[in-house]
Amino acid sequence: MGVSLLHRNRTLVNIRIGKRSGATVQSSDWYSPVAVVITTIGLCALLVWQIFFNTTWFNDKLRLDKDVDEEKIDMYIPRTTILAVMSMVIGGLVLVDNVPQLATQILAFMQEKELFRRDPESKYIIDRGVRTLFGALLLTQAKRVAAFIEKQNFCVRSEGPQCFR
Repeated sequence: MGVSLLHRNRTLVNIRIGKRSGATVQSSDWYSPVAVVITTIGLCALLVWQIFFNTTWFNDKLRLDKDVDEEKIDMYIPRTTILAVMSMVIGGLVLVDNVPQLATQILAFMQEKELFRRDPESKYIIDRGVRTLFGALLLTQAKRVAAFIEKQNFCVRSEGPQCFR
């Protein structure tokens, strides 16, 4: 799509310039947008390579290592906190994905005023409702979900008798 947009824009520019200067546009000028795209991709790849694999050059040029006192920062975040945050994020994404579709389907169902059993689309309302409930529970009960996952992880490692209660 980007190549076709470049080609369209270049053709429009050439036609406008051609009308003013009297030159004609040839249809064999397709290689120029391709060259622009390949050059752009190459420059981006070179920049990414420089940033990731040649960091000493950036440090020397920008003087990032001068006058910096190195302090060790200890960050201890419990695994249950990380799991709780991940559960909240997943629950929020599930809600953001399903609430608008659920509202749309409920609105369409109410406008049609058909019986719930006769409508073949009613199963999607139930599906979206369950997904929305699941997302809301993940969002609100994140600590319990994290504790459950942590308990299952402990059970897998130790296989103690408390795991099967």
